[in-house]
Amino acid sequence: MRTVKEKIKIFDSHFHIIDDRFPLVANQGYLPDNFTCADYLERARKLKIAGGAIVSGSFQAFDQTYLVTALEELGPTFVGVTQLPASVPDEEIMRLNGAGVRAVRFNLRRGGSEGVEVVSHRSAAALHGLGDLDADRAEFTVATRRQSRDRDVRFHLATLAAGEWTVLDGLPVTTVERTLVDLARGHLDGGHLAGVVRDAVTTLHLEPGVVARALAPFARRYGAAPEDAQGLVRQFLEEAGIPAATRAAARMVAPAARTRSQR
Repeated sequence: MRTVKEKIKIFDSHFHIIDDRFPLVANQGYLPDNFTCADYLERARKLKIAGGAIVSGSFQAFDQTYLVTALEELGPTFVGVTQLPASVPDEEIMRLNGAGVRAVRFNLRRGGSEGVEVVSHRSAAALHGLGDLDADRAEFTVATRRQSRDRDVRFHLATLAAGEWTVLDGLPVTTVERTLVDLARGHLDGGHLAGVVRDAVTTLHLEPGVVARALAPFARRYGAAPEDAQGLVRQFLEEAGIPAATRAAARMVAPAARTRSQR
């Protein structure tokens, strides 16, 4: 009698086929080793795999030839997950569907066909819980010029480095540090920026030194000497007011910190 374990078959939900007979594009310096359908079947021979999903990698860009060939070689119990440009015609989508492609993936971190719309400026401050700003328009930073007919949407043109945005509640959003830079560059008044700085330091625990570096290029605009960004942060914290609980905690920690530094 066959055991339950012997009866169970596996669906491999995510694997890559790398076949150098087809185009491969190094992405951020990364190019994987060859791993063909034959390699996959040999590696998985003892696993009783009944089917699976071949997922296109960033290094395959928009090439569909490798994927269609792999689906033909592996058989009808395997499906494809591909990458497509925004301009793809419906006819190509239907052709790929007929070949066994069942899903599209979007690559945010290692390239893609379209620039990512990153929540930024006042909208980012609202998502992070920074300050008390009116965010009556949805603001995004994009790498290519874009317009919207919606008067409640505003696009800012800029190229964000990988470390200048993150994902919060499922949305791409500028980091707290980058949000500070965007607000200062956008001439946010000092009173409101002080509230943003206070929340960045006391609620989100961003180091005052990091805040100072972010705001240093704008120190003169807010009445501080260019070389005294630390003083600008102190000015903002004093203006916005530090919560009493935070001040009490700082007083409790300070003696221990001084003792450690004297050892």
